[in-house]
Order: sequence, then C-alpha cells, then structure tokens
Amino acid sequence: MRAWLAQRCAAQPPSVQKLAAELRISERSLTRRLARAGLHFRALLDDVRSERARALLDAGELSMTEVAQQLEFADATAFGRAFRRWHGVSPTDYRIALADGRAQLEHAED
Repeated sequence: MRAWLAQRCAAQPPSVQKLAAELRISERSLTRRLARAGLHFRALLDDVRSERARALLDAGELSMTEVAQQLEFADATAFGRAFRRWHGVSPTDYRIALADGRAQLEHAED
C-alpha cells in the first residue's frame, strides 16, 4: 500500500476510493482491513508525503512552493505546518541543517 501511495503521490492526490477501486474491493472493506492491521489511510498517506517531502527537500532543486505543489498542498504555508508536525522543524530549518551537515562532511573529507 505504501508503494501504491508513493507512486500516486508523485502523479495525483491518492484517495481511499481510488485505492479500493484499484484493489477491486469496497471502500468500507478496505477501511476495515486497514483497521484490523492497525492502520488508517490518512496516516499512511501522511507517512508517504512526509518521506517524499524529505526527499524533495534533500534534492534541493525545488522551492518550498514547488515542493508544496508536488505534494498537493494548498500552499507553502500548509506544507510548512505539516512538515513541522511530521519532523519537528520547519522545512527551511531542515534545509539549513541539511546544508550545514553537508558542509561539515565536506570539511571532514578535506
């Protein structure tokens, strides 16, 4: 399911309805199966979006607005709130820490 969500997050916003249709089961059956496994669609989607957000920020090629758009957030502010909830820091602070870590690694290699 995570793989399906990750694949769909890159192309379009996934939904429980789309996943159920692809699995050829009812939405209610999918929800029950997830619940039996201790999972919720929204939590799985958040996990996948969180991982994708970090990957996009790690790559450093997109602005915060572009990352937000890639992840189907309404705007960069909504993305920033979600990222802070997921990782405990803002996306900007995450990028700064990432850059500092790379700089320290480069100095250690010299």
